[in-house]
Amino acid sequence: MKAKSFAIFLFIFIYPIYLYLYTYNNEEVHTKSVYVDGDNVIVKKINGKLLIKKEHDYNLYNLEGSGSYTLYFENDELIGTRESYFNFLRKSLDRRLRKIFNNDLYYFSKAILLNEKYYLDTKLKLRFKAIGLMHLIAISGLHMSIIYSFILSLFRYCNFRIREFISLIFLTVYSLVVGFTPSITRAYIMILLLIISKILYESIDNRRAFLISLLANVIYNPYQIAEYSFILTYACTFCIIYIPIKNILVKNLCMQVVLLPLNYLFFKKIYLLSFIINTIFIPLFTILIFLILFNIFLPTKPSIELLYAYFYGLQKIIINDIIPWKRGKYVRN
Repeated sequence: MKAKSFAIFLFIFIYPIYLYLYTYNNEEVHTKSVYVDGDNVIVKKINGKLLIKKEHDYNLYNLEGSGSYTLYFENDELIGTRESYFNFLRKSLDRRLRKIFNNDLYYFSKAILLNEKYYLDTKLKLRFKAIGLMHLIAISGLHMSIIYSFILSLFRYCNFRIREFISLIFLTVYSLVVGFTPSITRAYIMILLLIISKILYESIDNRRAFLISLLANVIYNPYQIAEYSFILTYACTFCIIYIPIKNILVKNLCMQVVLLPLNYLFFKKIYLLSFIINTIFIPLFTILIFLILFNIFLPTKPSIELLYAYFYGLQKIIINDIIPWKRGKYVRN
């Protein structure tokens, strides 16, 4: 008990010092850690320090290719750039997608696997926003869970410890390639705890894993609690874990009720049909991501033809068939 009290006291004493030393406070800029997606640049850190609010820059630095970069400045002038080592893997996967898929599926796959939405068809992006499905083309816990399940199935004939270890390595590298956003960090920590518990024959319940990931995320960067992606991922996961209802449809309805005020708060929109639309399209997108992953690893002519048919059929439904649509807005009949 004394050791626990001392640890809490030490944390309370040290944590404010950590925040003071590692929070950017408008001093002279020497370095910027950025994520580039086409002409969009998200500044994640300045001088290696946390930002109270993320900054968004236009790509004035002539950075070619998406991914993570470190920019070096002197007297507010850019003097050099350094590309992340993991951008090499990003480019390798990008070349693989380009080789296998046509342009439509290539740009879509880049969005859902590499978090590169800049080149995604504008009409499709507007439609996703209009019907409240934008979260499906932003890498999230759903994508991480699908990838984890796919890797397990890919190595299903291996010893379970080897299979889990391969999955852990793959997810770690993948998270470093696409960047640790709040939703990816949450999913990664929870899956990491699950894998470790399996390997060590220990048990950890979802609630404990959820709380550990929440605590770790907040302690590392408390400023992100105001970000929509952080609130969304933890609100959804909270509903899944803590609502004591086994019926998936009822649980999904509860989740959408929780998200209604959040969507209005951040976007001034309320997606009244989000329950029905998400209930239908989350399983459909799960199948689509599995098909894309399968064709990245084991492409065959029949499997690629199946993927194209499924992808274009789904795209047709989203753009033309659900809810009358005109110029990016709902149309009342």
